[in-house]
Amino acid sequence: MKKVLLMGVLAVISVGVINVNASAATTKKSVKVASSESEKKAAVAQAEKFINGYLKSQDYSSDKWMEKAGTTKKFREEYKKYAQYIEISSKILETQDSKELAKLKQAQKYLENYSGTEYDPIFSAAIMNVGEKPVFKVISYNEKTGIAVLTNTNVLSTDPKVIVDGKSEDLNVEIPVKVVKQNGKWLVDGAGNVNLRSEERFSR
Repeated sequence: MKKVLLMGVLAVISVGVINVNASAATTKKSVKVASSESEKKAAVAQAEKFINGYLKSQDYSSDKWMEKAGTTKKFREEYKKYAQYIEISSKILETQDSKELAKLKQAQKYLENYSGTEYDPIFSAAIMNVGEKPVFKVISYNEKTGIAVLTNTNVLSTDPKVIVDGKSEDLNVEIPVKVVKQNGKWLVDGAGNVNLRSEERFSR
């Protein structure tokens, strides 16, 4: 993750001003889910475009990429906090300096609502199992909640496997993505661990 994320947290803490709230506030903008077949297709297409673009991009964590990829402001804010927590946790394991360690632990404490996520804000540890050349497609879509479930449809023989009853089987990752319509555009408002309620989150 980019160093600017960590520095941003430490800078905020140093002046004693930070407000962390993991529960997403409802946006005041007009938010809609798909109500017709054409809108459903557009919502599904946005979910697929975002996840596949996210996995391919080298600049996926930047605000510029996130906004261009079609995400809500709330999603970007929540994503950044998860990314900050992951980076801080990594730094804590690497740091030997006691003063720096104290600062990192303080920063981590302010972001404790974003704990439990490893390696990647959206996929968490499941990012290790997506394979070399993943192509995610929607396998289900709930028009009421706006949540699409995607899975990798391009599992290679060299991708990670799981042993079931003594047999090696493909390890397929599934990921939920919530898409909403704001101001006439379909945007990602939640994905994996980011900006979804606990009962909506899973990445396996």
